Amino acid sequence: MRVQAVCARIKVNIACMSTIFDTIVQRISLFFMLHLYVPQYMHDNENKVYIDVNDMADALQKRYRDYRGKKRGPFRSMVRQAYDELTKIFSNKSSTRECSVYDDDDFEDVDVEVPWTY
Repeated sequence: MRVQAVCARIKVNIACMSTIFDTIVQRISLFFMLHLYVPQYMHDNENKVYIDVNDMADALQKRYRDYRGKKRGPFRSMVRQAYDELTKIFSNKSSTRECSVYDDDDFEDVDVEVPWTY
């Protein structure tokens, strides 16, 4: 009798852990999908001077079915976090492009002979 009760509790715990794991995986995948959708939204609205993150969150919830059932406040904070991470990445990329690692003096001119002609 006790063994059956322990086994039943283990089954319940495994089912709960499986549900929790599935929920975590779903949240992570939805968050990482935002890293695809946020740049797309930014590209589609590049003519705007300012991008309102709340408007972006509302537009993404309307556009993508997976986000429609999410509560507005937590979804907005997810969008804000994704937007902040992406703008940080984009700003780092642009600053590394502006400052050149190589000087023109580091390279020497090389004559290249092309075997074909047009």
